[in-house]
Amino acid sequence: MPEVTRTWRINGTIKPLNPAVLAAQSEEQDQVAEWHGFPNGITIPRGRQHGVAHFLLGADDVETLRDAANIEILCYHEDGTTFWHGWTLQVAEAITKQSKPAHWVRFADPRFLFENSTAEGERYNLRNSETDFVTATKNAGTAYTWQEVLADLWAKLPGAYAVPTLPTPPASTPENLYFDGMGAWRAINQVLSAIGCTVVYDPFTATFEFIDLNVAQSITYPTDTLLFEGSAIGSGFALPQKAGVLYHWLPAGTNDYSPFRKKPHYLEGTVGGTQGTYEIVDTTFYWTGRSMTGRTGEVATAIKNLMDPLVEPVQKTFSGVFEELPGSRISAIRWVSDGTRGFETLVFYGFEPFEWPQLPDYEAQAGGSSIQYTIVSLTTATGGPYTGLKVATVTILTAPCGRSDLIGDSVEVVDHLGCVFDLVEASLIGVKGLADEQVAASLEAGAAPGTMSPCHWAATDRCCVGGA
Repeated sequence: MPEVTRTWRINGTIKPLNPAVLAAQSEEQDQVAEWHGFPNGITIPRGRQHGVAHFLLGADDVETLRDAANIEILCYHEDGTTFWHGWTLQVAEAITKQSKPAHWVRFADPRFLFENSTAEGERYNLRNSETDFVTATKNAGTAYTWQEVLADLWAKLPGAYAVPTLPTPPASTPENLYFDGMGAWRAINQVLSAIGCTVVYDPFTATFEFIDLNVAQSITYPTDTLLFEGSAIGSGFALPQKAGVLYHWLPAGTNDYSPFRKKPHYLEGTVGGTQGTYEIVDTTFYWTGRSMTGRTGEVATAIKNLMDPLVEPVQKTFSGVFEELPGSRISAIRWVSDGTRGFETLVFYGFEPFEWPQLPDYEAQAGGSSIQYTIVSLTTATGGPYTGLKVATVTILTAPCGRSDLIGDSVEVVDHLGCVFDLVEASLIGVKGLADEQVAASLEAGAAPGTMSPCHWAATDRCCVGGA
């Protein structure tokens, strides 16, 4: 089989085979030629997807590389020698019919192995009150930063690659992150998306880097080797005007949607495009009076930069080997040569689907909390689950820990005991009392046996009135 002797080398000595000759041979033998157009070349994308190198190799060479780790690929070109490090043999497929057939071999960069990791169901900064987080989800008693979340997940990846540092630490604190049933590598990329960042593998140095998509990439394109330049124009897509961000309420406080969760708090941030609003659910909890301006701005900026390649895609082709990396304005680079027509470097800026962290499930409000109140008015229910019972409208004076947003709220309190609101209304106005969250059998006419009321405030006591 003819060999290419002047271009690529695998692990220093292994020579790839000539794609042009093997294409003719494969056709003569009526072999499927799905590999056409791929060898010999290397593609490095940014983000979660691993890079792939396509080569045609002899059977003996494939056997030599079967269990090799950190395979090195190099090529000689007019400007010197370039090395790409850190490859693993992913798959090898025979493409000719003979005792020792030629193989289409795909090598993968370290991200391929990163998929074989687990986030171990980790949870970070699960908020349980307006001022604190669940202790077991904090970092030695202090809330995790975004960098610390990424570092903790990174430690679960195989290999010994150093965790990168975020170039621009976000102003916000991560909140309610959990990764049940998810690989650590997928979780890392979700976290990066939530702060408008991505990750890049540098095959020249075998290291990783976190990239802030909001910082323009510094690129010096060759001016004398450009062969082709193209971009999609008039695709019908425009960047959204705004990001509509939904924030679930801290799981406490008044809920007019019980037994369902309270309607999320909604804010909009400027993206800067011309086409409507892009809606997304964030993992940050809201409560009355909490400013969400900063986080909403972060989300809008992240959406803008994650979606930017849809608006301004780029494709450039240069002759020779252009040693550049993906970044904020390059989504992938490919180096390719079949050994007969010289080298080309292809640069792309295209859209990559992204995942946002999902808000974890949390326990429904189950009752059991207590309040102190002042009675404002009194009536008797004539329908619904409390039919025939006295119901007071009250103003809340004290609230359970972590639910201070209840203080000052006007709520209804039901007297199931029949001895708390047992005086005329005029005698009870301004009187203080106690109530607990409870459920009870529904008293609504026609209610089926076993039908329960919503979780509600039930009167348990009141202050004495004129000795009563």
